[in-house]
Amino acid sequence: MYKYRDALFDPSYSSISKSKQILEAKFIKIASDKMKMFVVFVTLLVVLVQTEAVFNCAKAESPVSPCLLYVIGFGSAPSMWCCEGLKQLNALILTQEDRRAACECYKQAATQIPNFKDDLATSLPQKCGVDVQFQFGKNVNCNK
Repeated sequence: MYKYRDALFDPSYSSISKSKQILEAKFIKIASDKMKMFVVFVTLLVVLVQTEAVFNCAKAESPVSPCLLYVIGFGSAPSMWCCEGLKQLNALILTQEDRRAACECYKQAATQIPNFKDDLATSLPQKCGVDVQFQFGKNVNCNK
């Protein structure tokens, strides 16, 4: 009997107040979940953008692999496949940071290739008519 009397005077006992509290709690939960999803989405977006921004050395090796024979001294000129590879490489390099990273990748790779001839490597872009805006070679300055 006291239960009904308390319900008349205490708003926390009313069914409207209870419904309102339940709806507010659900709204807060939904808003919180949406905010969490938004934060996760933005984080993934940032990671994807940063991932794309980093030059991939392994991906860039394939286009210029036909140039290997030329840079170790076989052949008087780079092959047409080598020059096509330089064009493909140029399409992969979008920013100055990419160019610097590509230069460092090829500089490191050049140190691993026996009989690598810097003079032939540095002449590749010119001989192929492709402006990659950096030089290939062991002794190039990639920060230029």
